[in-house]
Amino acid sequence: MTENDEYEFINSLVKNRNNIQDALFRVYELFNNGKLDRASKTGQLLVGIGFCLWRAVFLAKSTRDFNTAGSDAMEFLKHLMRTNAVSFSTEDKYSEWTFGFYLGGAQYRIYHLDELLRTTVGQRGLAELAKKIKDDDLVDGRHMASWEIALQAFEQAILLCTNES
Repeated sequence: MTENDEYEFINSLVKNRNNIQDALFRVYELFNNGKLDRASKTGQLLVGIGFCLWRAVFLAKSTRDFNTAGSDAMEFLKHLMRTNAVSFSTEDKYSEWTFGFYLGGAQYRIYHLDELLRTTVGQRGLAELAKKIKDDDLVDGRHMASWEIALQAFEQAILLCTNES
């Protein structure tokens, strides 16, 4: 990676960490203002998507090596069985796998939220974005490209919930 590539990657990390924090605060505001029921399925899915994206952005690397991801999965599993504990440093060590785990968790919840919003408020469209989150076909091989698509779906969901309140 060139020095310029590293600079651009770090710049995107900083911006996207800020973006997810901002989106999480908007979900918090929906709860705090009573516009979203804390026990609702919609609220729980939004928190789950937000957490997955928050964690994933800290694990993003500039590129992804799928052979390493497979090895990381095995090493992560051995660590889990050996220690019965996983800290952030463990997740970071095996980030080729853990990033995909959290991104997949967000994608799964986006699909479910799309179904829920379709049946409750007649809104749809999140699934179309979720289909673009392809862990095995990343734009330019970058983690951040798929993460940014997931963030776009999350922000669209927040907007739908804000407008329906």
